[in-house]
Amino acid sequence: MVVKGYTPKGIKGQSYHIHMGTCDCKDPADMLLFRECLKSNISIVNAYSKLKQNLASLRTHDKTAYTEGKTSFIKDVLEETSFKSHP
Repeated sequence: MVVKGYTPKGIKGQSYHIHMGTCDCKDPADMLLFRECLKSNISIVNAYSKLKQNLASLRTHDKTAYTEGKTSFIKDVLEETSFKSHP
């Protein structure tokens, strides 16, 4: 992952995130599946948005903790929907 725009005090100006992985990596496929799930279900969008806002307020300068806080939500959504990537 490559990021731009972060400082020790948080985001400064525009920020960019570029995610890269090998072809056999499961995470990029899961990210795309989760995106499709969000595009098709407003209640999941609302729950995810609320979670992200809460994490952002609690983990203002800790990107790793913020990201880890979203992981179980994403995995649960993928498991509970038809957007399962791995049978």
